[in-house]
Amino acid sequence: VANQDGNANYNAASWMPILTTVHKANQTITFGTAPSLTYLGSSGTLSATASSNLPVSFGTATPTVCTVSGTTVTPVAAGICNITADQAGDAHHSAASQVTQTITVAKANQTIIFDSAPSLTYNGATANVTATASSGLIVDFGSTTPTVCTVSGTTVTPVALGTCTITADQAGDANYNPAPQVTQNITVNKADQVITLGTAPNLTYLGYDGTLSATASSGLTVNFGTTTPTVCTVSGTTIAPVAVGICTITADQSGDANYNAAPQVTQNIVVNKANQFITVGDIPHGLLVQAPVTVSAVASSGLEVTFITLTPQTCQVSGTTVSVATAAVTTGTCRISAQQAGNENFKPAPWVMQTINIGDGSFCTECLPSRGGWRAILGNFPQ
Repeated sequence: VANQDGNANYNAASWMPILTTVHKANQTITFGTAPSLTYLGSSGTLSATASSNLPVSFGTATPTVCTVSGTTVTPVAAGICNITADQAGDAHHSAASQVTQTITVAKANQTIIFDSAPSLTYNGATANVTATASSGLIVDFGSTTPTVCTVSGTTVTPVALGTCTITADQAGDANYNPAPQVTQNITVNKADQVITLGTAPNLTYLGYDGTLSATASSGLTVNFGTTTPTVCTVSGTTIAPVAVGICTITADQSGDANYNAAPQVTQNIVVNKANQFITVGDIPHGLLVQAPVTVSAVASSGLEVTFITLTPQTCQVSGTTVSVATAAVTTGTCRISAQQAGNENFKPAPWVMQTINIGDGSFCTECLPSRGGWRAILGNFPQ
């Protein structure tokens, strides 16, 4: 209201009301320092002040990157998080103009952990390598030693003996940084090998040499030897019989840079007894009943030949001497067998039978040996 009380000259004026509009005050919002945010990391705390000192409300314009509850901002994905700040005003203050704060949600770091290394053997089966990234993303494998091992996907193939170095990488994605590369060393071990013997040769005492055969699964050359040198000898792949008995052959493969030595294998070969035959000598011309006959024969073995009478009623044998059984025997047939019983190295020889005709000496023309054996006349011949 407006009034005037007057003075010595003026009466008091009538009062009059005056109407005036009082406007609300404007206000502004100022953000505090933005929090650091990382994908899958901790939430952050937002701060802002209004010039009115009234409380500020926060929101997000990028809910796929971050969410807001009260003053708490939570990262949802890597990217740009836009925070809005508002103050609606009150009876004395107008609503503040909305302001925004941009916060970068950083990519998360990740690590790779290898699982247990597989066993690898030269020329052996392939194996699988496994590793996990803390991000859950797929890990890629490689080899820094391609002359020792190669990698395809998760499959590692041994190529040679040595240390196989496997690399594991994860390149990251929209939310994850690339993982630091990690490596795993795997020893490619020597391969085992086995020896397979071939068919044993037939061996006979004083017979032909034989040829040994065997193969190693490695393809390496097999070496032969003998543990019975008194029965057989070995040179290279040639086996020579020395005596009758069991010849034990050893087969070895000592391995190389890629293969372990093979377990020794043995092969028993029977050296059979040799055959022998008897060759008889000629009967002397001119035989007398009263005079013994000397017979002869040799065995191919060199062993002594034994003579046996097959007709003891007409003749008898002592050593190599054949005579009539008694003085009364003047005619008939004397059959002599030449025998060799064999020994540890020779089989018995087939018998050779010799026939001697006993007579009075009148048919001396038959005194010559026949083709079938000994055939002679044992009788009285003119002096």
